[in-house]
Amino acid sequence: MNSPMSNAAVSSADAAHSGAASAAHNTFRQIGGTHGVAALGTIVAAGHHTATVASPAAFQAGLSHAFWVVAALLALCAVTVAILGTNKKRPDGRHCAR
Repeated sequence: MNSPMSNAAVSSADAAHSGAASAAHNTFRQIGGTHGVAALGTIVAAGHHTATVASPAAFQAGLSHAFWVVAALLALCAVTVAILGTNKKRPDGRHCAR
């Protein structure tokens, strides 16, 4: 997914601003990845620590909750992309994503 996202970010900007678009994309990708791992780790830990005895089954339950959260977020993203579409044109008539 990184290559298409980078392509979409850079191709949606003018040539003079393509470096800034690439930098912004990379910054938000890094921040999103960090926060995603932290949030999912918190969900796993919460499921693991709510058990009276720390066990592999409790860890598996926490991991299962985290996977359900990821599945729900992916479904939400798929619906958003389906509604908004990706075939938008810029003011100069070119398509944003190539």
